[in-house]
Amino acid sequence: MNFHSAPYVWVLMASGIITVLLGVYTWRHRAVRGALPFFVSMMIVTLWCWGNALEMANTGLPAKLFWANVQYVAYAFAPVALLVMVGIFTNNEKWFSKRNILFLCIIPILTIMLVWSNELHGLIRQDVFLDERGIFPVVGKTYGPWFWVHSLYSYLLNLTAILLLIKSLRYKSPLYREQIKMILIGTLFIVLPNLLYILGLSPVENFDVTPVFIAVAGCIIAWGLFRYRLFDVTPVAREMIIDSISGAVVVLDEQQRVLELNPAAVELLSLDVAHALGKRAEEVSVLLKEILDSLKKRSDLDGYLELEKGSHYYQVNYSSLIDQKGQLMGKLLIIYNITEVRETQQRLMEQQRDLAVFAERERLARDLHDNIAQILGFINIQAQAMQQELSKCNLSQVDHGLERISQVAQDAHTDVREYIQNIREDTSIDVDFLNYLQNYLERFATNYDIKVKLNIDPHFLEQLSPYIRVHLFRIIQEALANVRKHAQTSFVNISGVGNHNRLMLVIEDQGRGFDVRMIPQIKGTGFGLKIMEERAQEVGAIFSIESQPNQGTKVTVELPLAP
Repeated sequence: MNFHSAPYVWVLMASGIITVLLGVYTWRHRAVRGALPFFVSMMIVTLWCWGNALEMANTGLPAKLFWANVQYVAYAFAPVALLVMVGIFTNNEKWFSKRNILFLCIIPILTIMLVWSNELHGLIRQDVFLDERGIFPVVGKTYGPWFWVHSLYSYLLNLTAILLLIKSLRYKSPLYREQIKMILIGTLFIVLPNLLYILGLSPVENFDVTPVFIAVAGCIIAWGLFRYRLFDVTPVAREMIIDSISGAVVVLDEQQRVLELNPAAVELLSLDVAHALGKRAEEVSVLLKEILDSLKKRSDLDGYLELEKGSHYYQVNYSSLIDQKGQLMGKLLIIYNITEVRETQQRLMEQQRDLAVFAERERLARDLHDNIAQILGFINIQAQAMQQELSKCNLSQVDHGLERISQVAQDAHTDVREYIQNIREDTSIDVDFLNYLQNYLERFATNYDIKVKLNIDPHFLEQLSPYIRVHLFRIIQEALANVRKHAQTSFVNISGVGNHNRLMLVIEDQGRGFDVRMIPQIKGTGFGLKIMEERAQEVGAIFSIESQPNQGTKVTVELPLAP
């Protein structure tokens, strides 16, 4: 190695060290799209750098020719590796099956074979000599015919890779365009110096400066591949996927900076993409700030939340982005404007409530009619019986009969008054069911001096459909009417225990009780058990009664919770 070539040799050796380090880093992240062919490229260009350095370091022609031949491995295969890397990165991997890659390697393999057998045919070099006209000696030669075949093929592959990158620039995301630009610039740093050398326009006479630029080019391409840490899908494929999602997609990094927005997010959040990317989420959108504030209160990494903002409702699906090492990379938000859905649900709930109230009024009217008919029939029979007793001058029986008629009339008056009040207030049952029920129990306690304790989680009451709420209230009402008429007690306990799909309601008193074996006979005598059982069956509930004489009564209703 002479004095003049020493600086260039060390520059080339340093360039090779950089490409080796890039290769090692790439191998550790080989799951990234395009990373594996980039690793192969770095190993190939390392051979180019060090082979070129050893060619310059040797002064004899045979040694220079040997290392020049070694470099042809890089000359021949580097364009193939570059094209495969760019093809995979730009989501054109279907064209790069193993068979197609082997097909692309046919000319490079023939080139290597011809290089090492050049003395037999001269298809690569002719008239080889040691050229000492420059600042350091190089191999002088005339290019053979196959060299031009190899060069044309190599630059056809390079041009195809460049065109694929340029084509990918048409995709909308500025973030991805920056990635592609970096890879395109790095590619040009390798292709252009080599093209100038082949055309005899190298800045250093008779010397290929391409290996000097290889380290710079490798760093630029690696920056483009790994800078944004979006390791799962290539930019082109990812953008096609994200753009097809109807919800507003927002990708945040671990510092909550905006990395990606799809068109739906731009429209929903009224953002300028160029202004928003790279900024913290709370700085670019009030809605994003409120979403992130809500997520701070949650410990789960994946899930969804609903957010009300003014007259608008939003559903946010959120998930954490985790890299291969299990480290948090950022967060993915998909935001849906569900205002119309909520309004439709509310209209449907109102319609369902109106239908339930209408059906209940029809039932109350029917029950009232049947009840009054029974009472009037009873009074008629009793009145006729009293006439007969009066004709016999049996005054004690007449007094007893009149007392029974008076009690039945008073009970009928109470029932009719409650029916009328219920019909008037039916529209309030589902508006605020818990308060409606509590107010009714307070009136009941005041009117009949029977204390009622209510212990039901409001969360489960909210999950009952309007139709079931109406029937639940009527069951409670009928059970309390039975307590008032028959139990002879001053306290009733109403409790409810729920799980994910059922609510167990228990109405219990410590009153007179009765023999449950007599239920078949009791059902027809006004205890209301049949009414409660029928209401339970109408809503798909399970109804049961437990009672013993002088030991109270326990009514249990197991209700289905609405989804």
